[in-house]
Amino acid sequence: MKNKLLLAQLALAVLSAPVLAQSKAVEIIEYYGIYVTAQKGYVKLGHYDYPGGYVDFKHLNELPTVERADESLKLVVFQKDFDENQLTFELRPIQTTVDVKPVKFNVKPLKEKDMYELTLDKSVPAGSILQAYSGYFWRTHMGAIVLGDTQKLLEKYFSRKDLDDAYAVKIYLDDALQAYPKNSALKKLSQYWDKEAQREKATKDYGYVEKEWEKYKGTKKIRLQARYLKSLIGEIDNYLRNHSDSEKTKEAEDRKRYAEKKLEELKEQL
Repeated sequence: MKNKLLLAQLALAVLSAPVLAQSKAVEIIEYYGIYVTAQKGYVKLGHYDYPGGYVDFKHLNELPTVERADESLKLVVFQKDFDENQLTFELRPIQTTVDVKPVKFNVKPLKEKDMYELTLDKSVPAGSILQAYSGYFWRTHMGAIVLGDTQKLLEKYFSRKDLDDAYAVKIYLDDALQAYPKNSALKKLSQYWDKEAQREKATKDYGYVEKEWEKYKGTKKIRLQARYLKSLIGEIDNYLRNHSDSEKTKEAEDRKRYAEKKLEELKEQL
């Protein structure tokens, strides 16, 4: 039990010890921690002290970043009584879809006392977050680092026009702006995705109008026609209330007038 407690304390030191200078590479490793090999020197993972199993975009500015010489990923762990089974690593791309994948490093001791080199067989391009967990209890302590320039990566990602679910994109982008409120490129992109989210919502809401319209057109029973016309008017009112100036506004208004007129005709037949 004492050994487990000692290892847990050491694990905490590895992931929560103060970072000397965020994103600044050091040539000589002097303090316990996990370091990513940079173009020149090593950059230490920062401690991430927030709930959840992955980094929230609004806290990206608190993480160190590392520029590597190539796409290989090599770490150095400086820890007393290091036990590779007590460290778990994951890679998470900077994107709206949370796709966290575990990675297993090859481990070998270095000649320096308490130092170990961790290498990955596959290449990892810039644009991912390396997350590390340590401790005897799952996800007890978490450290993280961004592979690449965080702001440039965010600008590149949110500049894509092929992203699905504009509403989710806007949420993540707004979180990124909390981290980097002065980034003019992200502000401009936020305006674009706000319009896309509104357009996407309008399309979705008009789908409800279309659904009731098809129900009405699909039956010859007068009572059902009257019921569907009432539902149609309700859906159109909701649509016009939220999307008074969309590409389907005129069509919605025309259908409402038709529905109201037709409903009056049907009441005489009921």
